[in-house]
Amino acid sequence: MKKLYATEEWKRRSSKRSLRTLKRKRKSCKYSGGKEEESKEKSEEKRNSKSARASYENVKKRKGRIEIKAPANFSLINNIDETLLFFDTVHYYSTKNQQKIYFDLSEVKELTTDAILYTLSRLEYYHERRVNIIGNNPNDETCDNMLLASGFYKYVYSQRVGKTPSDSNIYSIESGSTVLPQKAQEVKNFAARCLNKSDLSDTRSIYTTLIECMANTKHHAYAARSLHSKWWLMASYDQNSKKIHFTFLDNGFGIPRTIRKKNTEKINEKLREMVSKVVAVESLDAILINSALKGEFRTQTSKAYRGKGLPRIYETAQQNKIDTLVIISRKGFVNSSSREVRPLKRIFYGTLLSWQFL
Repeated sequence: MKKLYATEEWKRRSSKRSLRTLKRKRKSCKYSGGKEEESKEKSEEKRNSKSARASYENVKKRKGRIEIKAPANFSLINNIDETLLFFDTVHYYSTKNQQKIYFDLSEVKELTTDAILYTLSRLEYYHERRVNIIGNNPNDETCDNMLLASGFYKYVYSQRVGKTPSDSNIYSIESGSTVLPQKAQEVKNFAARCLNKSDLSDTRSIYTTLIECMANTKHHAYAARSLHSKWWLMASYDQNSKKIHFTFLDNGFGIPRTIRKKNTEKINEKLREMVSKVVAVESLDAILINSALKGEFRTQTSKAYRGKGLPRIYETAQQNKIDTLVIISRKGFVNSSSREVRPLKRIFYGTLLSWQFL
C-alpha cells in the first residue's frame, strides 16, 4: 500500500480523477454539495445560531468587539455539548455584527487536540468570509504550552509564531488536501520512537489508518462547490498511560451528508426536517455514521470498491490495534469502543476521528 500511494503516477491520476469527479458533481443538485444541500446547511446554521445566542451566557459586549469565553473544559471528546455551544455562539455573532470577535481562552483548564484542530478549521472558515477574529492564550501553563507546542500559531496571525517550544511528546499540526504518504510515515516514526517499538509491523496500522483518513477526505468529504479539500492531523504521547492519541479532522459536509441513504431514510429525513421547524427532533446522523463504520454499502457512487475506508479503520479497532475510536460528524457522535451512539444537539461541521494506539 505504501508503494502504491507514494508513486508519482498514482498521485497524478488520483488528482485528475478527483478533479473530474468534482466538476461532474457540480452540475448535479442531487449531490450533497449542490444548491439544495447548501440551502439545508444555511437553514441549520441559522437555527443553531439563534438557539446558541439564547443559551450561552459567557458573552460580553465591549467597545468595538464581542468577547466570547471558551469553556474551562475545552474539548469535543470530553465536553462536546458545551464546546459546540461555544462555536455556535461565535457563528451567530459572526453573521450579525461587523465588530471583531474575541476568542477568550483565558480560563481554559483542560485542552484536547480535537478542540485545537476544530478551532483552526472554524477560523479558516471565518477568514474566507472576512470575519475579524482575535483572541488570547490560556492562563493555565499546561494548556498554554500545549497550544504552543501543537504548532497552532503557525496557522494564525500571531506574534508567538517564533516562540513555539519543541516537545518530543507532540507531533505538531500538519494539514493537506491530498494523500500524503510522507506525513503518515512521519507520524508512524513518531509513534515508534515514543513507544520504543523497533518492529515496524507493530506500527503499520498507524500508517494504513492515516492513509485511509486522507483518502476518505479526497474522495468523500468535499462539496461540489469547492475544488479544494483540507484536512488537519495531530498526535500526542501520554507518558502516564503510555499511549499515543491521534486526531484527524476534515472540514467537508460530513459523513451523514455524503453517504448513500435508503429510500425510507430519505423520507424519514424529510419528515424530520419539517417537524424540526416546530419542535426539537433528534438527528439520525449517529446511526448513519455507525452504519457506514460497520461497512454497510453506503457509498454515493454505488461502486462496490468504494466506501471501504471507514470499515477498514473499524476493522483495525476490532483487532485491538487501536483503542477508543471516536467519530464526530454533523449531529452524530459514535464511540466504537464503548459502543456509544448518540445524537448531538448542535452541528459539528466536518468529520473528526480520534483514536489511541495501544
